[in-house]
Amino acid sequence: DQLRSLASQKAAPPFEVVVVDNGSTDETARLAVVEATRFGLSCKVVSEAEKTGPAYARNRGVRYAGTDRLLFCDADDRVGETWVRELVAALEAADLAGGPISPGQVQLRRMFGAPFIPSCSLGVTKEAFESLEGFDESLVVAEDLDFCLRAHAHGFRFGYASDASIERGEREGLLSLWQQNYRYGFWGQRVAMKHASESDLERRVRTRVLHQALWLFSRLPSLAMSPARRRIWAKQAALLVGSVAGRSTRGIGR
Repeated sequence: DQLRSLASQKAAPPFEVVVVDNGSTDETARLAVVEATRFGLSCKVVSEAEKTGPAYARNRGVRYAGTDRLLFCDADDRVGETWVRELVAALEAADLAGGPISPGQVQLRRMFGAPFIPSCSLGVTKEAFESLEGFDESLVVAEDLDFCLRAHAHGFRFGYASDASIERGEREGLLSLWQQNYRYGFWGQRVAMKHASESDLERRVRTRVLHQALWLFSRLPSLAMSPARRRIWAKQAALLVGSVAGRSTRGIGR
């Protein structure tokens, strides 16, 4: 679906897609070539599996990109039809740029005092990317949060393109959803601890955890009302549990 979405861009400047096969065990790479050809996309499919993880895969993908504007997205999401055009335009006045993410995010978020753009829909100039030395490959996830904290600390400009939307694929089962958001919470805390000496970040981390706990407690009566609310509660609970585990050196993050 993602390749089809990229092939359906409206009024986009010329662009090339780089698909990084990060150790798949199925026919992902072959199918990507077939689909890109079918949709008429200019596309490179590269195999990079020395390490696994989004940070490593994205860093490797940049090596194959022959442009000074880098746009990152994920295979299981779907970008909107003006995603490329609007992010590229936003990078005329910013070093990093993002857009709306459905479901849930309709404006530029802040995490621990800095603007936060998830790497599933991130535009960044190659100059800024190289200056920051890419994503931290020691992080299993939350590499985007770390990247944005570093970019903010270095004074890079953040932009927001309201028409550069994506529809994010969500895990269907509650267990899978819990595991995904536990990892986000765990590694988000590890990133926060990495930057804890900067400003009042430690206070912001404690405040965020407290707000999550209060939110979960206040929503308990509504859990019987709908499966959708139970999913939202489970996501937030997993984030909180992961955050608490992430603050312990003995926590398990995978």
